[in-house]
Amino acid sequence: LFSTIAAEFSQLAMWYGIGVLGGLAALYGLMGWLTPQRVEWLLKGQGYLSLVFIVVSLGRWWWQIYRPELQRLEALSSYGLNEAFDFSVLGLRNWYPLGHQNYVAGYLVLVVPLLIGLALTDKTRQRWLWAIAVLLGIADLYTTNSRGGTLAVLGLLVALLVSIPFSGRVSRRIWLPASVVGAVLTGIFILINPRFRASLAALSQGNLQGGGVIYRVITNLIGWHMGTAQPWAGTGPGSVTGLFQRYRPWWAGREAELHYQLHSTPAQLWGELGIWGILIPSLGAVLLVVAVIRQRGRTETESGWRLPTAWRWSLLAGLWGYSILSLTDYQLDVIAITGVLIIFMAV
Repeated sequence: LFSTIAAEFSQLAMWYGIGVLGGLAALYGLMGWLTPQRVEWLLKGQGYLSLVFIVVSLGRWWWQIYRPELQRLEALSSYGLNEAFDFSVLGLRNWYPLGHQNYVAGYLVLVVPLLIGLALTDKTRQRWLWAIAVLLGIADLYTTNSRGGTLAVLGLLVALLVSIPFSGRVSRRIWLPASVVGAVLTGIFILINPRFRASLAALSQGNLQGGGVIYRVITNLIGWHMGTAQPWAGTGPGSVTGLFQRYRPWWAGREAELHYQLHSTPAQLWGELGIWGILIPSLGAVLLVVAVIRQRGRTETESGWRLPTAWRWSLLAGLWGYSILSLTDYQLDVIAITGVLIIFMAV
């Protein structure tokens, strides 16, 4: 409300503000509607929807990008030009059906842990369907070649390895092999994403120009300048598009010239909403942690039902992984992603 009143582009801010209120209303209404039976129906429904999303995404990428590219490479090989499929080419990454590979990766980081939770708790033959969905989701995430998605997966693996010994429920004979497997998977995820590997190599040498790091430095700096210019109200919801060039540093040259989001959720919230964009989400995160701790200590509800442990941790894993990805991208204007966030937080 403060940011909308003080916004330079008042009409634009009003429409973005209505979107924010709509999201909060959806969260509030969903929490009042949920019952144990509806929680199960909702999460399984989201699981089926995620499976359809993954199949559509992989299918369209396979038929509309991968196969035509292979045919082109085969035609070139007949002329003596031997080239390989290269994910560093932007047009070859999987952006179906959300329009950008980072959006697809963000959605998958949220829903793949849910699919794992459904596979662990389902006692019927349907668990194989969820297991297949998990494998397809991981393959789909790979085709996006998203550095943010890879970073989120690494964050999930590290959190898993750290939390296992502190849980006190897993013996060392299981934890040590799991740690080795986790380390191997971490190495694999770094190796299979050349863009992520190039970024790490550039950062290790203090080189911000290499590995595509500098434009995110520029966009984060733009967000910082926007927030410091109006710390108590920000520049207004939705104002990044109109003010991007005003706060873009002169030394950026042609780098990040046509980006109209700040590629970092904290930077976007700080720039558009000021101090409220940091305090309110931080308070929300604290309340979410408190709710999780209270639910963990509760044996069951008054109706004799308790959220399965695997579901609880799968939802938390999705939120944790997405929080890592959100550091490198801003996606709260993508309804598919925001909808899953609302469902997870409500449950």
